[in-house]
Amino acid sequence: MQIFVAVLGSNFDLIFKRQTTSDMVILSDGDSIPNMRFFTIAMFVRADSAYKSGTLFSYSVPNEPNDTIILSFTETQVHLKVRDEVVSADFKLADRRWHYLGVVWNGATGDMSVYIDGPEIKKERNVLQGNIALCR
Repeated sequence: MQIFVAVLGSNFDLIFKRQTTSDMVILSDGDSIPNMRFFTIAMFVRADSAYKSGTLFSYSVPNEPNDTIILSFTETQVHLKVRDEVVSADFKLADRRWHYLGVVWNGATGDMSVYIDGPEIKKERNVLQGNIALCR
């Protein structure tokens, strides 16, 4: 496993170019990581039908156990969890095909959306509206 340490400004993208399940990025410049009032997570995913569930992306803040983002799937759904709020979209992701998966949260409006292969397949309103998703 390789761990990459990144130093970021207030506007950044994390791009994982390696194709392994054990890589991670540690953001080392804690004071300059911005509070997240909005975020988008996008990826191409191909999961074998042998997988019944899995975590696609996770983000957490040290010493803040409630400040988490988890993007995961089960046999029949894709889940986006921000803090204690979960939005679930019906979709069988583990079908051995490539899928484009995107999720968006807007803290100002509270809109949370899940996109699969282009169209928005799930939208929830008032999800943590007016909140900051993750604080340093």
